[in-house]
Amino acid sequence: MQISSTNNIVELRNEYRGHGYINCNNQTYQSTFLELNSSLTKIEKIFEDVFSKYDLCKTLSISKKSNSLYIAQLNILKGSDLLFEEIELKLKSNPDFIDGHLYLVTKDRTKWHDLFPDLIFDTC
Repeated sequence: MQISSTNNIVELRNEYRGHGYINCNNQTYQSTFLELNSSLTKIEKIFEDVFSKYDLCKTLSISKKSNSLYIAQLNILKGSDLLFEEIELKLKSNPDFIDGHLYLVTKDRTKWHDLFPDLIFDTC
């Protein structure tokens, strides 16, 4: 994305924050935040509809219980804690998802958008 590339947000995340070189509990991070805040606000504005209308989910499993009932296990990916909320959905039709893929799922759980191969869940 051009905004993040132009403003070195990806480099900051990968080289400093992602590897723990910026301490979040002191003032050294504040100047970096103030420097990038307008760019981050622009990115958030671009994704505002996505954040409000969809959940980012990782599929865990699906099983067929009857001709008209499927049970799906998902993680709702929010925040930075790896202990993501796990939910069980009762679905009237098979959403035809692939275990382990990331999906944007509408809040009413009726539309599923597979993000593979653009986004792949992995532990770094």
